Amino acid sequence: MNYLNDSRAVYAQKTTSTSGIVGSGFVVITAPAITPISSSRIILVKAHWRGIFSTVGGDSFLMAIGETGGGVDRYNETVFHTPASGTSYGPGTVSHLVISPSVESHAYNLVGQRTGGSGSGTVQASTTFPTQIIVQDIGAA
Repeated sequence: MNYLNDSRAVYAQKTTSTSGIVGSGFVVITAPAITPISSSRIILVKAHWRGIFSTVGGDSFLMAIGETGGGVDRYNETVFHTPASGTSYGPGTVSHLVISPSVESHAYNLVGQRTGGSGSGTVQASTTFPTQIIVQDIGAA
């Protein structure tokens, strides 16, 4: 029965803004690596940010959760459109369930990318509104 109740979680937060988000994608924050106790588990990955500030009005930005290494897999993407230059859009949250992960170390990222327009974006963060990511083993699959 202890096997069913065993859970693990890792957490990271960033209290400074991340600037320079453009078309190629940019890692905003990475959670510490987590190793599931077996491949019959469900992992919840959830990230939250205060807002996205754009230098050009009408730009669109994608925020997604992805895994470090093994390519550019991105999960549960959310797209934001900034209304005007010098304004921000947000806050936002994105989450993803990983069903039956391999029993090895996994690290998940919050990734930002400009998907439309010509400006650059800043994912806003501060000590009172940090960018956060949590990865939690939530139970048996």
